[in-house]
Amino acid sequence: MDSPESSDRGLNPMTPDHGGHNGKVVHYFGQGVEGGPASPRKLGHGHLHPKANTALLLLRLLTFAFSLASLVIMATNSATTTATAGRHRTVNWVDFDTYRYVLAACAIVCLYSFAEIGLGLWYLLKGRMVMPESMAHWFDFGHDQGFAYLIFSACSGATAVAHNLRERHILIHGMYGCDEANSFCMKAEISIGLAFGAFLFIALSSLLSGYRLVKWLILGP
Repeated sequence: MDSPESSDRGLNPMTPDHGGHNGKVVHYFGQGVEGGPASPRKLGHGHLHPKANTALLLLRLLTFAFSLASLVIMATNSATTTATAGRHRTVNWVDFDTYRYVLAACAIVCLYSFAEIGLGLWYLLKGRMVMPESMAHWFDFGHDQGFAYLIFSACSGATAVAHNLRERHILIHGMYGCDEANSFCMKAEISIGLAFGAFLFIALSSLLSGYRLVKWLILGP
């Protein structure tokens, strides 16, 4: 006659004590049971949820779009002053150091975002990173942080110059304000605004890449 203990095991085959005589251990969630429900696939500790990876890729796309738009507008920003005395002079973005800084920062962020979009698509399609995992996490977070500070500092300096031009605290070629070169001032302000948008999106990207890095450092791959 079977003991109560063996009877209980037979009635509840999903307990961890049930091993049968074939030595096969059956776990609570039915892993290893033929025909049993499959356990959900676990994500690696250093990986983001698929929705977070998609959100990160979307932020990369927005950063690329805003930085590219700012770059194009600033690079094509040139106007002729409309002075009443009949003396007309051309003003260009290269006449201001801060505007050149904005263009350079947007160019760097644009190229970086384009590369990150390619790496993100590769990861979503192939399920693995191009670089070693440890290097990829540090690469993403470090560049996100560095380029966010870069474009923010460029926008801050350019905003001060744009404001001073409007207030005539700074004059174009020492004699003209935004009243005589309104289209130039307006395009510069639009470019700066778009660059601020690129900063916002790359800053949000750095939050996700930073979270992924900390998760990987604490929990491991």
